[in-house]
Amino acid sequence: VIHVKEVRFLHSGAQLGHSPAIKHLDLELPAGEVICFCDSAQADYGTNTLFSIIAGNEQPTSGEVLLPRAWRVVYVPVMPILIDGTLMYNLTFGKPDVEQDI
Repeated sequence: VIHVKEVRFLHSGAQLGHSPAIKHLDLELPAGEVICFCDSAQADYGTNTLFSIIAGNEQPTSGEVLLPRAWRVVYVPVMPILIDGTLMYNLTFGKPDVEQDI
């Protein structure tokens, strides 16, 4: 189980008095489940931020995320990042041992 306990996150560039992206979130994500959170591509309602925190890419302003040791978290952002080049180059980025002539 992934435990999200009292997580609060305020973006680093946020001005004083700005609302946090996540306010006091408590959540349990059970093992063996496929869970999908969706929000609008035009407006992030905290979904991207939450999974960025769970994946370890961001640290919460307060609260904690507890992951079992052997878990792997896959995070797919709303706006994919592509590197200048071919589709094959993007799909195999960081994997030099993959055959390029598929």
